[in-house]
Amino acid sequence: MHPSVHTHTHPDRAAIIMAGSGEVITYEQLNRRSNRFAHFVRANGLQIGDTFALCMENCAEYFDIVWGAQRAGLIYVAISNRLTSDEVNYILADSGAKMIVASASLGPLLDQITPDVPRYIIGAPHVGWASYTEAVSAQPDTAIADERA
Repeated sequence: MHPSVHTHTHPDRAAIIMAGSGEVITYEQLNRRSNRFAHFVRANGLQIGDTFALCMENCAEYFDIVWGAQRAGLIYVAISNRLTSDEVNYILADSGAKMIVASASLGPLLDQITPDVPRYIIGAPHVGWASYTEAVSAQPDTAIADERA
């Protein structure tokens, strides 16, 4: 069920509890965070039916991204963070991804990603990559005008 449904009935209930850290994200927080991502992709020019890629380890932002992508009507390509740079580059090119969001934990692999698409990094800064957190936090937390079911 979509987080927005639970936001109306149980906004303070935990939607996500991250193993290891114990970080809790409520349905209200997930709803707002996924709305920000939907606005973020629109600000990057992505429209309904466009493809973007994500390559990261397990982190709470994953849920913001996939729910936000669903809201924006996007197709997302989840790329394993254990692939080689050649494999990642092939998937990016083959999928036609118009943007990539990746984790800083990928380290040197980030320097070897070649497709010329907007790049956003979750975590520590990396040369050639914009901060995902800064970019997304600047967006409204309300639903986009053309939200998908």
